[in-house]
Amino acid sequence: MAAGQEVSFAQNGVRQALLLSVVQNRLGLEAADSLAEVERQQFDLEKSLQTAFVRQPEYLSRKMKIVREEIRVAYAQNQQLPQLDLKAEFTMNGLGPTTPNTISSALFEDYNTWSIGAEFSIPVGGIKGNSEYRAAKLREKQALLDLHAIEVALTNNLDMSIRMVNNTYKQWQQSFRVVENRIRLLESELSGLEAGKSNSQLVLAREAALIEAKEEALSKNIAYQKARYGVLLAEGTLLEKFGLEQPVLVTTGEKQAPLPAVADTLKKADQRPESANTLQVSQVVDQASLQPAVLPLKPMVVATPVALVDSAPKPAPTLPMSKKSVAPAGSPHSEPLVEELLQQAERDFAEDRLTQGKEGYALEKYTQVLSLDPTNSQAFQGVERISARLSELAERDMESMNLTLPPGRNALEKYRFALKLNPDNRAALAGVKILAVKLVEAAEGDMTQLRLSAPPGNNALEKFTLAQSLDRDNPAAQQGAERVLERYLWLAQRASQQQKWVKAGNYLRRAAEVFPDEEQVVNAMAQLQQQRGGV
Repeated sequence: MAAGQEVSFAQNGVRQALLLSVVQNRLGLEAADSLAEVERQQFDLEKSLQTAFVRQPEYLSRKMKIVREEIRVAYAQNQQLPQLDLKAEFTMNGLGPTTPNTISSALFEDYNTWSIGAEFSIPVGGIKGNSEYRAAKLREKQALLDLHAIEVALTNNLDMSIRMVNNTYKQWQQSFRVVENRIRLLESELSGLEAGKSNSQLVLAREAALIEAKEEALSKNIAYQKARYGVLLAEGTLLEKFGLEQPVLVTTGEKQAPLPAVADTLKKADQRPESANTLQVSQVVDQASLQPAVLPLKPMVVATPVALVDSAPKPAPTLPMSKKSVAPAGSPHSEPLVEELLQQAERDFAEDRLTQGKEGYALEKYTQVLSLDPTNSQAFQGVERISARLSELAERDMESMNLTLPPGRNALEKYRFALKLNPDNRAALAGVKILAVKLVEAAEGDMTQLRLSAPPGNNALEKFTLAQSLDRDNPAAQQGAERVLERYLWLAQRASQQQKWVKAGNYLRRAAEVFPDEEQVVNAMAQLQQQRGGV
């Protein structure tokens, strides 16, 4: 249902772009091309900028506007200068009683007149001319500022688009590895089912996790393709990608000016004398290519997921900060320190020093980077990678049956931390449900060994309760507490039938400790007292 709705939305979006209504196109629009395979494509910012500076229509339009304003400034300046005009006049007069006679007499040289002379004029006051000249200069400066703004926006958009391509490719690689891991886990679970060491519920949970991982990989592929097209759109070459010709408005070999050159040219324009010639735009466009400017990224908000054990929400976690002093943001030393911290964090990540370690760890260093540069995309990406890596390590802990123990090295703690860093971590969310199934299986073993509510940390009731908090849709976990109560009552009844009154009383006291208000326990204890009194 949801997938069909998404298809309908996409079809209507295409109709809207083509100016077609549903009445004009009742048939569904189908995609002609399948989703492309992910192939790493490298973009170079300098080359993309050179392409954009000769293909982007908006940028070319701004350049043409500067040329027009340059001509207007020259014209306005010329209107302020003294004017010398050479004038000449020649006339032929015709006289006669009729029109033909008049025309004939006009051709005689006797009636011709002519004059020649020079006219020299000087503007007096020059109020109108000066005003027009100043207005033309301001329009020229505004055109240069507009070009500067387009250059900044174009550079930032390309830089952001290229970063997006690289980030989405890394995300796809990560999701693809998760799919491969899910396939291996499902195959292992199927083998366990055939050997009688697993059950159908756990196999279904593994299969659901695999489906979610495949959906996530597909969405990352789509995001990567969109990012690639975003670069082509910023370059102005998207139409060529689909075989549509786009006319090149300007084809020159000019190199574009760096951003500071525009400001310097404007400053010189303000300082030049009134009699100076027009501002030469060629001084701006005949220099080096643009320097890249980074568009700030939207900061990631680290939120708290739904509590895994307690039903009440917990306060939002704070990423650990290092006690070491760091340079303040924007200081001259912050940029080298950021690069050094990122390199150290990558080394820590490669060695699985993620969230703890005597010599520091990756999360600590990424947090320091974010304190220096709150918009650093590599640090945000690093936090997400740590969350994904914790999910992978948690899966290994589950395979080793380290579900909730030992402390610091169990699946539950890793999944909790992964979801604190990234509440949308699908691998962790799916792993939590599988962990709930594993806990139910372990609780079944505790029931067999009569570890119903003791010892603390290793009994059936605690595992059932934890499994229910992890996955409230797990029916076995929901019925776990009720089954523990039934087992206590059954054990007490069997002991009383054997007239083992002390043993029966111990079972009922344990049941009363964990189910103090349960009516069945109260009635069983009263019945036990009657049986003992009647003997």
